[in-house]
Amino acid sequence: MAGHRDGRAGRVARWRRTYWERLGLVKNDTDQIAAAADLLRLALNRCTTPEQRGPIIAAAVADLVQPAEELLTRYERKGR
Repeated sequence: MAGHRDGRAGRVARWRRTYWERLGLVKNDTDQIAAAADLLRLALNRCTTPEQRGPIIAAAVADLVQPAEELLTRYERKGR
């Protein structure tokens, strides 16, 4: 029976390792997005008129949303 417990313990350890690796990747990704948003905010405040801001913000948001929607659609099609 000890082998059976070791097998489960190994699976749990692998799951935990995978979980924390994925969590680290998500944190890294969100940190990068936050830094880019801060840079965009700074550039918009310094370099644009109110009329220019709308199209720039719309393009930036679309560049973030479209790939995210594609990924979610693919994920949902897999049935997860």
